Amino acid sequence: MTRPTRTINKLHFEDLSAGRFEDLSLALVYRLRRWQDIHHDGRTGADDGVDIRAIEAASDNSLRVWFVQCKRYGTFTAADAKAAVRAAVGKTAVPPDVMLLIVGCDVTLATRTAYEQAAADAGIQMAILWTASKLEAMLYADHPDLLFSYFGVSLVRQERKREDDLRRTLAMKRKMARVFPHDYKPKVVIHSIDDEHYPEVDVAGNGRISSWFRVEFAGHYHAGIEVYLNIEHIIVDRIDGAWAEVGFGANGLDIDIQPEEAFANTRYDVVKVFTIGRIPFKNIFEIDEDGDEYYREPHLYCRFVDHGTPYELVLRREVDGYKEFHPDGRFPFENRDSRNSEQPAEDDSAVP
Repeated sequence: MTRPTRTINKLHFEDLSAGRFEDLSLALVYRLRRWQDIHHDGRTGADDGVDIRAIEAASDNSLRVWFVQCKRYGTFTAADAKAAVRAAVGKTAVPPDVMLLIVGCDVTLATRTAYEQAAADAGIQMAILWTASKLEAMLYADHPDLLFSYFGVSLVRQERKREDDLRRTLAMKRKMARVFPHDYKPKVVIHSIDDEHYPEVDVAGNGRISSWFRVEFAGHYHAGIEVYLNIEHIIVDRIDGAWAEVGFGANGLDIDIQPEEAFANTRYDVVKVFTIGRIPFKNIFEIDEDGDEYYREPHLYCRFVDHGTPYELVLRREVDGYKEFHPDGRFPFENRDSRNSEQPAEDDSAVP
């Protein structure tokens, strides 16, 4: 079962006002060097094409003049870059030593090249370009205070949440080890935390599983617990190890035919396997160890957040061995006679 990747939303610099974007740029530039002097001319509106002017006190005691242009654009082209250089040097007799162009979007290589060439043609010794991705990396890596001030993103809160999640995971791991000691394999009732049907039967529809059901506890793994879902037969290709569930009916075997007989003289071995669902600790909200008048056995209340199930992974394991068959190696049973073992196995692992 493929797990979705958790991401942090992209920062939207275009949502800042032009003035606020310049303020953010000034804050970043101010921390960049040891400045002899720095002016935010863009705030007054009479900047003569230069939003920030600064004089750097270099390590050799020389002074370098910086011109900074801030462009909060949704897109920024090569023509825009050339225009920014012309505006910066158009009203000065001596070009700056360094020009820094800060834009609120990402740019193409052609735009970057055009900017650097235009700056060189204008006599500027060094041309620097900060794009949206560069700004975002700087804010997350080096300036979390500015990240919070301008975008309300608190890395402190995220760090505390990670710490709280870790504490909760370890506490749940200890609880599971106590409730399910080694070689103890009771029946377990799994509930969705959104279940409203128990103890009545939940007739699942629309491709979802029931909001509560009984399974047998199978054991522990590093990130959670395992439960037995069923026992079934699979066929395993001797050439590449790909496997498929043995299907019956349309595009499958006749119900009266035993799989061992059907594949006796083929490239496939028939293996009897447990279907095992792995429930990570993070998906287990709470456990009722004593159960109730209907089922006096442990009840687990879980978040059904992985494809509408509590399982981060559903795999197959040999009944009489330890070999596991991962979903990535699965192929449709109806392709058993036509599949090419040189091609990668099809992954339809979203279906247990």
